[in-house]
Amino acid sequence: MKKILKILLILLIFAGLTFAYKKLVLFSVECQSQYGPCDNDIISELEQYKGESIFTSYGKINNLLRSSNKVINFEIKFISPLKLFAHISQRKPSIAVIANGDKNYHLYSQDGFLLSQVENTQLPTIEIQDYSVISEIQTKFIIEMAHMLNQTYNINNIIVRDGGMEFEIPGSPKIIYPIQGDIDVLLGSLRFVLSQLNTQLGDFTMESVDFRFRNPIIRTI
Repeated sequence: MKKILKILLILLIFAGLTFAYKKLVLFSVECQSQYGPCDNDIISELEQYKGESIFTSYGKINNLLRSSNKVINFEIKFISPLKLFAHISQRKPSIAVIANGDKNYHLYSQDGFLLSQVENTQLPTIEIQDYSVISEIQTKFIIEMAHMLNQTYNINNIIVRDGGMEFEIPGSPKIIYPIQGDIDVLLGSLRFVLSQLNTQLGDFTMESVDFRFRNPIIRTI
């Protein structure tokens, strides 16, 4: 009998603690990324759950971070019963995309995730003449390629039209890339062509090199 009473007492205490814990509400949220404090918009989104029960707020914050384009991965934990800490690996804007006639730039991460919109930017820019003919897969390719071109050749302006990415490297002809394909292969082909500039052309000078075809088309002046 005493053993049964002892078990019942333990269960009652456990139930009481569980009930009390569920009544606790989130008091504060801290957020850190690999760059330091999280962006203000992420912090604002997290703080909207302050005042809710800790169980509810934990679940909602987990769902929020899991669905955010700005977050690559994350870890959340309570550093006290009322204080939650989130550490995230955060995406940063890398490329700005603007459609012809639009006033706002769409900011993308280097791996092609849309993060925000702004009216002005200092980021490398892609101008798309006709967004209606560009698929999501092609948009992702264009952004990833633009990032690689910026890193490799410091290309800051690209125009997308007629199924091609047009850009210029100082001292070189205009380059036209396709809007889909293998990035490494295209960069390798470009390096080879640039190494052969103005060789074996006689009195001609290259005007453009078009990589949209199986064999690059070289137009001369």
